[in-house]
Amino acid sequence: MLAQPSRLFLGAAAVLLVSASAQAAEPSAAPTADPTQSVDAGPAASVDPSTLTAWTPKWTTFSPADEAFTIRMPGLVTELETRVRTTTGTVPYTLAMVMRPEGLSGYVVSWAQYPTGSTASLSRPAEQMLLAAYQASDVAGIADATLEQQQQVTIGEYEGRTWTVSYPGGTTETHAYLVRDRLYSLKAVTEPTDDPAIAKEFFDSFMPFP
Repeated sequence: MLAQPSRLFLGAAAVLLVSASAQAAEPSAAPTADPTQSVDAGPAASVDPSTLTAWTPKWTTFSPADEAFTIRMPGLVTELETRVRTTTGTVPYTLAMVMRPEGLSGYVVSWAQYPTGSTASLSRPAEQMLLAAYQASDVAGIADATLEQQQQVTIGEYEGRTWTVSYPGGTTETHAYLVRDRLYSLKAVTEPTDDPAIAKEFFDSFMPFP
């Protein structure tokens, strides 16, 4: 049985604003999520990979209403807006996703908007600890997951982190960035038959604006 992308994407919403305050050097500055929040996208579907045909994505350039970033998305984008409770209050959380018409692959960019100035005093090590805590929560939320790789990265002057997780039937790759008072998460949920060039173009095209 394969993991369902909507479960992986929406489940991440509950842990995106991770409990990093206990690990960070500036505990009062790191927003944390309510651990009771959860999202259940329903039972996972089962798809026989041998029945899938090659997917030719129809690329579009996506930018949110505030034009804070651009990214290339491999199909029709669906947006979902919600709010997440944190120790700094309830904050907006948005997902923009593309689901493969057949199979269980999907690509999503999501972002949570912290209150203005709430992350300004975090040191770079503290930012990485926050991102690492998000990674740990993300991996823990995937059944039978194996962490294949993890890496600290930057995008321009901003801290980021990438990790890849395998699970029976597929792989998820996540790139997370803390840009000013916004936490971005880019996630590709792929199957063995998917063209890796699709995920590469998706990740490489992300461009946040100052």
